[in-house]
Amino acid sequence: LIAQADMLSCMKVELASSETELAGIRNETETARSELGELETEIDRLLAISARLQQQESVSSTVSTRPSGIPRVFPSHPLADLTSKAGLITDNVMLLDEGKAALRSLLVLLLSGEVPVLSGNEVADFLRIAETIICPGRAVTIEADPTLISVDDLWARPGSGIPTLLAAAADAAKDGGAVMVVIHGIERSAARYWLPALADALRNGGLPRGLFICCTVNDLEHEEVEALPNDTPRMSVDAVFQDAAFVAGATLLSSRHIVLETLDPGLMPSDLSAFTTMMLGMESHRSISVTMRAARMVAEAMSLLDDKNEAERIALKFATPTLTKPGK
Repeated sequence: LIAQADMLSCMKVELASSETELAGIRNETETARSELGELETEIDRLLAISARLQQQESVSSTVSTRPSGIPRVFPSHPLADLTSKAGLITDNVMLLDEGKAALRSLLVLLLSGEVPVLSGNEVADFLRIAETIICPGRAVTIEADPTLISVDDLWARPGSGIPTLLAAAADAAKDGGAVMVVIHGIERSAARYWLPALADALRNGGLPRGLFICCTVNDLEHEEVEALPNDTPRMSVDAVFQDAAFVAGATLLSSRHIVLETLDPGLMPSDLSAFTTMMLGMESHRSISVTMRAARMVAEAMSLLDDKNEAERIALKFATPTLTKPGK
């Protein structure tokens, strides 16, 4: 009996111990369930946040790829070579011989990747004629302002990032057809910074060959114009029209009288060795960059004019750094 009592007593002790352990396990289970519930709640919250973020990213992506700014459609005309365009310049009845020579020079500069700066009372009308001959309907104008500081500002509006008309023109010129861009009143901007960078990109083939860019100035004495590099090509456009041109303009510039063909500029000249002999007149400059630009102009001019003497004259006039003030 004593042994059975001891055994019963031990069993009671073990039972009490087991009940204590079981109670501990139950408490741990309840704690784990509580923590699991909190984790599930946190996971649900994070999933909801993730879903909202993905929705916002989708909306943001849609907005960023949506076309912005003024839509610009460039007509697609048959392509014409330089010979055809040279003939149109020669046959133009609105321009005087001086105007035709100026238009040939402008086209040579544009083909050479230069960014000529034009001034004069007849600039706007002159550029209108240039557009109708080179690339009818494929031209845009940009008004320079103080926010135009770096070359990147030409492609996206500062602040908003909206693509500019120049960006649209560059995209349209990728198909090989010429597109003209005229930047008006560059003295209102920081042209001393962006114009050299733009010209370098055009000359070196960093932009479409058919992207033709020129600029206009209204105040030749403005410090921004005087701060431009001395090798910036400059053209003064005055007294280039026939007396009756302004009367006949409405008729001659209507679509039925315009040859609706876009200039195909062809490939950029790759071998300039044939034009080194004309560099003999440029010894005083002793500049590889100047002679390379001049040789490029001669090559482009020969494609347009087929006149070596006139080609060299244009190159010597515009590739030579100007040491006097603009317009002098």
